[in-house]
Amino acid sequence: MKKSLLAQARLARLIILGLLAASLVQAQTVSVNFQGGGGPVTGTTGVVAATNWNNIGSSFPPGGGIAGSATGLLDNLGNTTSIGLNYTASAYYLAAITGGTTADRTLLNSFIHGSSGNPLVINVTGLDGIFGGAYDVYVYFANPNDFHVIGYTLGSTTVYTRTMANFDFSTTGWVEGKTAALPASYDLVPQGDYVKFSGVTGASITLNAFAPVISGSGLNYNAVSGLQFTAAAIPEPSTVALWLGLGVLAAGLSRRHRYRAR
Repeated sequence: MKKSLLAQARLARLIILGLLAASLVQAQTVSVNFQGGGGPVTGTTGVVAATNWNNIGSSFPPGGGIAGSATGLLDNLGNTTSIGLNYTASAYYLAAITGGTTADRTLLNSFIHGSSGNPLVINVTGLDGIFGGAYDVYVYFANPNDFHVIGYTLGSTTVYTRTMANFDFSTTGWVEGKTAALPASYDLVPQGDYVKFSGVTGASITLNAFAPVISGSGLNYNAVSGLQFTAAAIPEPSTVALWLGLGVLAAGLSRRHRYRAR
């Protein structure tokens, strides 16, 4: 009986240590700022607060529109990863978000957008080189107006959101507004400044941004300001604290049964 309890305590410790190790791996994040007509993000920002943002500029292809690409994107620790990215769009534009940090405003105030002739398409590769399993994708956006409805399609999932116009980030903060069903009128679409695709898998993805046909909505500025990729199910601090508490309990049980066995 004592040997059985001791074995269970040791197994519990191993499981908890494995979970803690997994949480450290899952903290790895890759962040992208589409610089457009704005400046580079140099501080910490994002729903998943991160530094070392990859700032991607724009070129002007002969056929019109804009394009950009980068390889070996950095993670939040400054390490080079296998992730590469390229995009095509119509143009870039600026919003006038106030408040928050310089990094918050820089990320949101410049965005790329598509049009009927030059749709906004973002391709990302090499995700399997950093994420062994599922990962989450955050899409950031802003706009000077509040009537633009944007559709985002990633894989088989499409969500709709609406811009909040120029706002004070210090009072608004990060707001996820999205719906899977497009309502009849633009004012019924939830507003926000980001959407999240959860549990995405695959070595590469394509994100399409488009302006759906809906009453009252503007037909352009289906914007993307930035992206973040992070492993799915990053544990909350309270969860990590629980694991640590269980680890201490398991260690105590192990010591207790070793003492009794003497």
